[in-house]
Amino acid sequence: TVYSVTDDTQPLLYNWSVDGGVITSDATTSTIMVRWSTGNTITTIGAVNLTATNQNGCSMMAQFAVTVYPAIPVDISGDSTTTGDTTGVYGVAGVDTTTSSFQWEAPVGGSIVGSSTGATIVIEWDDVDEPTTATLSVSVMTEGGGTGSTTFTVQIYPRPILVMSGDQTVCGEGTETYTVTDTRTTGSSYEWFVSGGTVVGSSTGATVMIQWNATSATTTASILIVGYEPHGFDGTTRANITVYPKPNLDLVGSETVCGGVTASYTVSDAHNTDASYSWTVNGGTILSGQGTSQVQVQWNAGTIKGNGSVAVNATGINACSAMQSVDVIINPMPILNVAGDTSVCTDEMFSYLVSDYNLTNVASFIWSTDGGSIISGQNTPVVTVHWTSVGARTLSVVGVTPDMCSTSASINVMVNDNPRPAIVGNTEVCADSTTVLDAGAGYASYLWSNGAQTRTITVSTSGVYTVVVTSDAGCTATTSASVHYLPSVVAQAGSDIEICAGESTRLNGIGISYIGDITFKWTPETGLSDPTIADPIATPTETTTYTLLITDGYGCSIADQVTVTVKP
Repeated sequence: TVYSVTDDTQPLLYNWSVDGGVITSDATTSTIMVRWSTGNTITTIGAVNLTATNQNGCSMMAQFAVTVYPAIPVDISGDSTTTGDTTGVYGVAGVDTTTSSFQWEAPVGGSIVGSSTGATIVIEWDDVDEPTTATLSVSVMTEGGGTGSTTFTVQIYPRPILVMSGDQTVCGEGTETYTVTDTRTTGSSYEWFVSGGTVVGSSTGATVMIQWNATSATTTASILIVGYEPHGFDGTTRANITVYPKPNLDLVGSETVCGGVTASYTVSDAHNTDASYSWTVNGGTILSGQGTSQVQVQWNAGTIKGNGSVAVNATGINACSAMQSVDVIINPMPILNVAGDTSVCTDEMFSYLVSDYNLTNVASFIWSTDGGSIISGQNTPVVTVHWTSVGARTLSVVGVTPDMCSTSASINVMVNDNPRPAIVGNTEVCADSTTVLDAGAGYASYLWSNGAQTRTITVSTSGVYTVVVTSDAGCTATTSASVHYLPSVVAQAGSDIEICAGESTRLNGIGISYIGDITFKWTPETGLSDPTIADPIATPTETTTYTLLITDGYGCSIADQVTVTVKP
């Protein structure tokens, strides 16, 4: 324990003495160190005595009473040997842990986890590469004032570091070799634990053989290796092993086909979804899908039955593989050609036939068209088609053999629209005039009922006029128009009149129509009271000739004149 004194008079000499202890430092300085006696089993009273003399030789004495508690024995319990990178629990023994207080000091090479003032502590030991020692210390004070301290030495050995080598992607049912090495210590022993497989032979060596279990899907197995260094301390390593299933193939596709057709073949793998595929075909050609789970095969055409095959080899991601094949019968295919008119008119019927088919045993012919209807011959080599839809159309036929091999042929037919002529012209004609009838543009030829072969004709008599037009495609149509000449309109302006300058006179117009109402129109209008009535009052300033125009309801008109002479 440290004791010190302060004196403002600056004494020249200090003389310390102790009752119940020993001064362990210079007793003539202002500060001393005292070790109190540890042999007592009970609490005692000690004293620190000081005589101080100043420069004038004057002295003064002082005494400091000290209660000296008895020292207590302390022990530390816990593992004295361990490995780095682990934790250990250490506690105080030999004292009442419920009434005492504790202060632990962390050792070099480790750290206290949590509180350092409890009766028990947890030490996290540092990782080491070679054997080393660490010292743990604790100080204890009892409720009665007793104190004690102790140290505890721990031997720390390196923890094994294990490295495993071997294939970590394997096939189910396969056997692989694995090896473990302790990269930190020598002389280690090992123990192997396997999930998803079985160790073949001993499981305690540095090298083992493992047979992996069969699996129906990609699974994860594991290897756990426990390595024991020569002092019995262990280290572990674990490896996850991806186990791929061996392919379990199911090849699906037609085993009886028709020559020249394309058929799909699909393989499914009940155990492996990551496989790649290599296909081979005998008697046909792979059109697409090589390397995938489905291929399109075009089988060779022939006139007699033949044999072929399809085979597939499946390889998984880890080179797990299997093969499956299927034998195929190739039946001959009919060859068809459709003959007939390729340019027709609507609403007409034409015959078409299948020619050049190489098999006499075609069982049936199935005809179809998008431009009309099959009138007769369905299921036979010859059909009659009634064309009804205008435009580019198709007539198709499917020939089916007794082996149900079928092929199709078609012919492209242009269905031309029949002309739709319409005669344009005035068919209600005024007497003493002509009218022009127009059959319309865009036709290759025209033939009128009056013998004319032009687009238009001029007529001057009533009657029915008919025209036959022909299109560029040779399609014809007929139409007609009835021309009617209307009765004549009568117009009378009256007799010429003489008046004196400044006088007025009434014009006496007469209009007669046999069809509908009529209108009156006098010109010029100058000097007329109303130019739109039959008898307007005329007041001309000079001699004037007036014209009366009579128009009926059909627009037919006629004119007459009267002169009014103005005398001076």
